[in-house]
Amino acid sequence: MLAAVGRHPWRPAHTHFMVTADGFRRVITHVFVAGDEYLASDAVFGVKQSLIIPFERVDSADEMWRADFDFVLCATGEAKG
Repeated sequence: MLAAVGRHPWRPAHTHFMVTADGFRRVITHVFVAGDEYLASDAVFGVKQSLIIPFERVDSADEMWRADFDFVLCATGEAKG
């Protein structure tokens, strides 16, 4: 089916997150590596500009990378205590 519509099955490089905190709604999301060749043609159309961030190699380590991203949580509105 993908071949018939001229698409590929590849996803851009990304990392998944599930962020939780008491009194806040859980966030499940992913962030994409800036510059990946598949950002404009993601097989599942999951890329948003706000989720694309630069990843930088840490101290020349081959397998250690760093990326900065702010997660925003919404309060549940439920009183705890």
